[in-house]
Amino acid sequence: MAINLKAKAAQGELHMKAALDCLETGFFKWTADYEGAILEFERAANCFRQSKEFLKSINAFQRAAETAIICNLQFSAAKHFESASNIAKEIKQYDSATDLLIRAANNTKEAGNLERSIDILVKAAKVSEESNPNRAIEIYNEALDIIELCKISGLFNEAFKCFLNFLYKQKKFDLAIGILLKHIEFLNALGQNHNINKAYLCLIILHLTKDDVVAAERTYETAIRSNGFTESNEGGVAGELIDAFDKRLPELLATCLSKQVFTFLDNQICHIARSLRIPGGSNETSISIKLNSKGEIENFTTTEDDGLC
Repeated sequence: MAINLKAKAAQGELHMKAALDCLETGFFKWTADYEGAILEFERAANCFRQSKEFLKSINAFQRAAETAIICNLQFSAAKHFESASNIAKEIKQYDSATDLLIRAANNTKEAGNLERSIDILVKAAKVSEESNPNRAIEIYNEALDIIELCKISGLFNEAFKCFLNFLYKQKKFDLAIGILLKHIEFLNALGQNHNINKAYLCLIILHLTKDDVVAAERTYETAIRSNGFTESNEGGVAGELIDAFDKRLPELLATCLSKQVFTFLDNQICHIARSLRIPGGSNETSISIKLNSKGEIENFTTTEDDGLC
């Protein structure tokens, strides 16, 4: 059954009026009915959303959130700010969507739920990734700062993962190296040796992307002091990668990159690894890897770039 958009919009206006009436005080009404106003603002927002009056819906949800703050109902405020943000994102107002999510994160932080605040900040950063990458970095860093205040939990791995994949995509490798080092400290506290091995391999890949063999070797030396890195698959290929770059042997690099261990890394860093090339005079060798339907490496080829345009 089709919704009568005009009727729904009119219904939303009635709920807005009812909400404002709840907030009024007078001679016979000394205190505002804040909880009643929150309910009416929410009803108005939903009516406006259904009638496609999206800006009015955003405003009504904001009014509900701001009224909830007056009552110190922080979780209610966060919920309504998130609802407003979802609509702003839907109509491609990404800056507004991000602002609203940050307000929601502040509400949950104020209420003492740091874990939920981190989740909302990560969501805000994702909204900003395309429209405002620098702001996304600031928000991700804020989320990591809050993680340091929390009891260590594996639940926070997702925040690091999202931030790192974004930095890989943006080719901000120096920043990614710094975040990886923080992630390794975090993983050490959790005792997640397998993920620590992966993180060290990612660090070495990033150093070699910049052809910084010395930094890669130093990272490897640090990694082998970590439990189990030397015996791990990640440790094995890390040593081979460094050896290939140190000796300028593209064939050795190709053989190394044909190993399945790279497919167990996140897609972005796996792509970076596959793009590694050995600098060598006027020619450079790059490796092209084909995956099968299971995501496993099927074959690889090397191609020579003669430096000609």
